Amino acid sequence: MKSLFILLTCLSLSTIMAQEPPRLEKPNEHHKHLRKMTGTWDFKSKFHLPSGQIIEMAGIEIAKMQPGGFWLISDYTGKYMGIPFHAHSLIGYEAHKKKYSGTWTDSFDSVLVILSGTCSKDGKTITIVGKGYAPVQKREITYKHVYETKDTNTKIYKLYYVEAEKEELIMEFASKRRPPKLNLNSTNKDSFTHEITGPFGSAYY
Repeated sequence: MKSLFILLTCLSLSTIMAQEPPRLEKPNEHHKHLRKMTGTWDFKSKFHLPSGQIIEMAGIEIAKMQPGGFWLISDYTGKYMGIPFHAHSLIGYEAHKKKYSGTWTDSFDSVLVILSGTCSKDGKTITIVGKGYAPVQKREITYKHVYETKDTNTKIYKLYYVEAEKEELIMEFASKRRPPKLNLNSTNKDSFTHEITGPFGSAYY
């Protein structure tokens, strides 16, 4: 009996080990568009007030892909008229919907905006739209977020209110990619991807 139990156990383990792992979804070309937006960015922004006044702000965005490569997570920090400003956005492409999806939150209110949309054929412009409560207007309105990649080191973000097919620009960011820090003292290049060789040796980053 003991021998039969051991034999059945071995057969069961062999069957489990022989099974193929589940076929998981893999990132596609849309997720590659999002990956190009990762990095540390210095931005200059403008807030367009209903009065016509423009408030400028400078800050930093840190953007990275969630493990798995499907979702771009961005965190923004800055100061708006001396008040600390923090924002958090999430953008991804849902293959089964064939649409981009995203969310936006910031430290100025308790509103979570949920958005969806598409990108241009060249993948450089992502436009997502959604409804959310506007604390100033004290009612729900439509928000339109536009993310445009100008080149490897430059991108533009614009936020609009949309009412009766009329768009009102309320916020815009112009971002420049921050150059990576060089480690001039390191002799180990295994953890780096680029090498610069000069008269004083090699630097890796």
